[in-house]
Amino acid sequence: LRTLPRADGIFGIFNKDYALAAIGDGVGVGSNDPRFICRTSDVSSAANGDAIVVNSVTYTVRNVEDDGTGITTLVLEA
Repeated sequence: LRTLPRADGIFGIFNKDYALAAIGDGVGVGSNDPRFICRTSDVSSAANGDAIVVNSVTYTVRNVEDDGTGITTLVLEA
């Protein structure tokens, strides 16, 4: 586990929406999908398995999604 290297912090948007997905016959599965959206240049070395701390909670990066416009979404797991 490697913590993203920025002592001064990274500015971005932390989103932890709740989602309910129907999987058939009225059965649903709920989850929250924590994501951190920021400038690609701030997380250019981010990789799956890295750690990021948001509001004193440590999350593991599960996916790095670079949209090609200078914005990256880190899909996180608590």
